[in-house]
Amino acid sequence: MKFKEIHLDFTPLLDVTLIILFYFILFSGIGNRSANEAEQMKAEAQQAKAEAEYIKNEAEQKMSALEAADGNKAALAKALEEYGSGSNLNFIYSRTESGWELDVKRGDEQLGRFDETDDLTDSVLTLLDDSGYGEDSVLLLGFTYDSGEYLISARNAIDPMLAALNEKYSDRVFISTTNIHKEETKNEDQKEP
Repeated sequence: MKFKEIHLDFTPLLDVTLIILFYFILFSGIGNRSANEAEQMKAEAQQAKAEAEYIKNEAEQKMSALEAADGNKAALAKALEEYGSGSNLNFIYSRTESGWELDVKRGDEQLGRFDETDDLTDSVLTLLDDSGYGEDSVLLLGFTYDSGEYLISARNAIDPMLAALNEKYSDRVFISTTNIHKEETKNEDQKEP
């Protein structure tokens, strides 16, 4: 009996094994990558939702401010008309021999005069109430002073009064300041020897 030699060729088996191995290597990461991408997309969507909510809240606040401004349109128009005609409120600070005075005028009409002995905040608020300025009024004020003669005691009384006006009239107070200080300058001909 003659034995036949058996020749085993492993090439096709090796080819099939490598193809299956490549298949699993290539496609095993796709599932993990999809899960990671899904988590990342979810986080981005939540962030976009939070940004949209912030923008929505900001827009609602601006809209309510516009609605409030529209409600104050008549008061603002009245204040602008007074300012344009020169009949708006003016606070005029002046220094006196004994200290300082603050005149309150509406156009040419003198509404009041206060000095350092008065409780300026309460006096001015009462004066404005008596003059017909309600809490829904818009105030366009003029404040005139000479910075060369502006005393600290006046500033300590006037600044809290202006802050109280802002508080009472819900930040509907607009102040135009005018400094009338003029420095004296001498030319070469006028200098003293």
